[in-house]
Amino acid sequence: MSLLAQFLGPVPVAETQALLNGRRWGHFPCGGGERLTGLVTWDDAIELFNMADVTAPTGLSLCKEGRPVPNHWLTRLSGQKAPQGDSFAALARQGFTFFLHRQDQKSPRLARLRREAEQVFPGPLQVGLVGSFGPGRGLHPHADRTDVVVVQVAGIKEWELLGETQDLDSRETHPGPSDSIVTGRFTLHPGDVAVIPYGQGHHCRTEGHSLHLGLALCGTTPQDYLAWLERQAQGLPPFRRPVPYGADAAALADYDAQLRRLILDLMDRHSPSAWLDSLSRQRGRDIGADDVPPDPFASQTIRR
Repeated sequence: MSLLAQFLGPVPVAETQALLNGRRWGHFPCGGGERLTGLVTWDDAIELFNMADVTAPTGLSLCKEGRPVPNHWLTRLSGQKAPQGDSFAALARQGFTFFLHRQDQKSPRLARLRREAEQVFPGPLQVGLVGSFGPGRGLHPHADRTDVVVVQVAGIKEWELLGETQDLDSRETHPGPSDSIVTGRFTLHPGDVAVIPYGQGHHCRTEGHSLHLGLALCGTTPQDYLAWLERQAQGLPPFRRPVPYGADAAALADYDAQLRRLILDLMDRHSPSAWLDSLSRQRGRDIGADDVPPDPFASQTIRR
């Protein structure tokens, strides 16, 4: 069984894609998390936590009672990079939530999961872990700037969906939802899967310990196409002509018409479908045993 199949369980990939394409959320009770033992466990999460650098917020972040707290709460001395067991234990007794980001860069299994997921969810993708020691909330109500697919690994987590999905102006922060009206509720048990589209307000609560594994699908957007189109235009002489100096209204209108024709012609020659095709070719495949060339010295006897 592939790691993506272990992650999704009985949830069809096509249904997950359809929900995200329609910007709709979904909850799939899957009846037990036994299939996940070969993917990630609490022991794996603690091992990955020990590898975290508390001075690097891109890899680790914490929150307590719904609010972000500084990573140095996990250390005793200023400047320490490794989390300390005593500090972790004290925080866990009080109740807190940790976010381990980009764990596909640390775990071979999660790296393989990312590569498998990229075959069906084109675009940048990250794998993360969220652990909570309750009772309490994770973050206050917020909306993520990526599509998210999560599977509950251990414990129970209650979710509330707030308002409708909203378009967000950047991907750098977690904004509060524009509507606090609860539009959906569900509870994740071990093995259950949830699909949350980008821009969907939500918040979570746990009564005890909870661990979930998530795919953050950064997606491919029209902005990415425009950036690719700009690269296709680089070096083309027509796009290097200066804007007219001191032009009157008639000259500017003529320049506007010329530039529109140039851009439309560029889009005809480098269409969105051509761009998507180029992305699919870039994904490639994993290295396999057949990619390793034969050892020419394997059959020779080594004499000492």
